Amino acid sequence: MGTAPIANVIVGYSTAVITQMLAFPWFGLHMPLAQNLKLAMAFTFISIVRSFVLRRVFEAIRIHKAETRNRRPGRTAASPSGGVQERIL
Repeated sequence: MGTAPIANVIVGYSTAVITQMLAFPWFGLHMPLAQNLKLAMAFTFISIVRSFVLRRVFEAIRIHKAETRNRRPGRTAASPSGGVQERIL
């Protein structure tokens, strides 16, 4: 895993904790810091799983579209030799 995804998780987790500590009292919810940290961890875990699943779903859709596009008979494509059209069967 690269630096950007790790930074994204850390910033997201920190933002969740701070938001909870500021917003929950407005709704009459008062939690100790330990509970706020655990709740933010649960939301962070769910967010990571959601991102992973969505990446895989959209990658599968992209691959499926590319395969479908390449299988259509009579399609034309530019040749690598400079844009001359050739028939793909």
